[in-house]
Amino acid sequence: MRVWVLGRGVPTKRNNLLGSFEFEQAQMLKRAGHEVYYFGMNIRSARDWDRFGYRYESVEGLETASFSFPLNKIMSASRAHRSLKKAFLKTADKMSARFGAPDIIHIHYPAMWPYSAFETFQKNGVGIVATEHWTQVQEKSISDAYVSNIKDFAAKSDALLCVGSYLVTAIRELTGTDREILVVPNVANKLFRPVDNKHDGFRFFTAGRFVPVKQFDKTVAAFCKVFKDIPDVTLTVAGSGEEAENIKNQVSADMADRVVFTGTVSREKMAELTADSDVMITYSRLETFCVPVIEAWSCGIPAIAASSSPVMVDYPDERLGIEVDCDKTETLEEALKCIYEGYDKYDSKWISRFAAEHFSEKAVSKQLTDIYQQVMRINK
Repeated sequence: MRVWVLGRGVPTKRNNLLGSFEFEQAQMLKRAGHEVYYFGMNIRSARDWDRFGYRYESVEGLETASFSFPLNKIMSASRAHRSLKKAFLKTADKMSARFGAPDIIHIHYPAMWPYSAFETFQKNGVGIVATEHWTQVQEKSISDAYVSNIKDFAAKSDALLCVGSYLVTAIRELTGTDREILVVPNVANKLFRPVDNKHDGFRFFTAGRFVPVKQFDKTVAAFCKVFKDIPDVTLTVAGSGEEAENIKNQVSADMADRVVFTGTVSREKMAELTADSDVMITYSRLETFCVPVIEAWSCGIPAIAASSSPVMVDYPDERLGIEVDCDKTETLEEALKCIYEGYDKYDSKWISRFAAEHFSEKAVSKQLTDIYQQVMRINK
C-alpha cells in the first residue's frame, strides 16, 4: 500500500528534531512492508525553523518532501493554513509525478491542517486517516481556526485516531462528534528491552523536561522523604530544563549521593538507564500519552504514574505498576513505599510481554495496517 505520512517537519538538530514521532512512524510503516513517503510541513516559529523553502531528498532511506517557513508568527492562523495547503499541494504534485498517487494519506496533528487540502484526493478514492497528538487539543486551548480544522476531520476523514483516551474526550467536547475515534498508542522504541538486572540496591528512575507541569520537584521531594533512612535506594533523574537548578538545590547534602542527575542523555543511554532501574516514575500533570511508561514496560519495569497519563488509564492493570493522583503527593509517597516493599509481586517477563503485545512496532503497525485496509475496502 502506498502511504503518505504528513508531519510537522523532517527532524534535524537544526529544527530541534521537529516531527521526530511522525518520521519514526513513517519508517515503521516502511519496515512493515508499505511503500511510504514522508511530508514535513514546518510553519512554526523561527525557533524551529529549518532551511527555508521546499526540499526533496532521501533521509535515512525514506523519500521526503518538505516545506519550511515560519508563517505562524507573521500571519493569522487562517492565512497560514492557506499557505500550508498551497505548499502541500505543490509538493504533492511533484511526489505524485515521481512516485505515483497515494492509497492513504495519514495526517498527524490534524488540528493544524486545513481539510480542504485533502478533499480532491478523497474524492479520487484516497483514504484520509488522521492521528491527533497535540497537548493543546487535549487542554482545549486551541484557537477557533484550529477547532474548525479538527471539526472538519471529525466530520469528513475516513478514520480518526488519537494516541490516548483523554484526547478522544477532548475532541468529542470540541466538535460535538459521536463518530468512532480509535485509540492507537505510541510505539516503544526497540532500544528499550529487558536486560539482566544485576545492580546493587534498589533503583528508581525518572526522565523528561524540567518544566513545572512535569513536577520533578515533587518527585524528588517525595523520594527524599520516603527513603531518607533507607540507604540502599537511589533515584536517577535524566533530563534538563528551566527548573534544573531549583530541583537540584532541594536535595539535602545527606541525600546528594542517592539522587543522581545525569543531564540530557542520548536515546541509547535513556534505554540503558531505564532497563537498569527497578521502577519508572512519571508524575506529570499533563500527558497526551506518556512514552516513558511503555518504554519501562518494554524493559520489564513497573511504573508509578499519575492518572493524568492516559496510558495508565487506558491499560489498567495492577501488575504494571501503581496509578497515583498528580494533585496529592501523599499518594506518590505511598506508592513509592508500596512498590519498594512489595516488589516481588511484579513479573518482569510478563510486563515485557504485555508491552510487546501492545506497543511494539509489530503490534502498532498491524493496527494501522488493519485501519488502512478497512478504509480502502470502504472507499472501493
